[in-house]
Amino acid sequence: MIAVIILLVFGMIFCLLMIIKTEVTYKNRLILIDAIYKYRISLINQHIYEPGVDYKDKESFDKTLFRLWDWGYKRILPKEKFEIIEPFIEEAKKK
Repeated sequence: MIAVIILLVFGMIFCLLMIIKTEVTYKNRLILIDAIYKYRISLINQHIYEPGVDYKDKESFDKTLFRLWDWGYKRILPKEKFEIIEPFIEEAKKK
């Protein structure tokens, strides 16, 4: 009986953790989407029409969600693509 209660408690803690992780992952992806948008607008203003970063460069939501130890947004894009939009992230985080 005690083992079942302990299992239920750990299950509830895991579910709560996944709910919080889902919200954090969603917000991090929105920050990156906004940073990519600002990057692409700056390219258009400079009359450069070949973007280095595209929206489809992001990894899938599920892959990001189930990487439980990573709560940031740095690994959602490949490293070389992330370095391109990094200057636009602080502006996107203010939103």
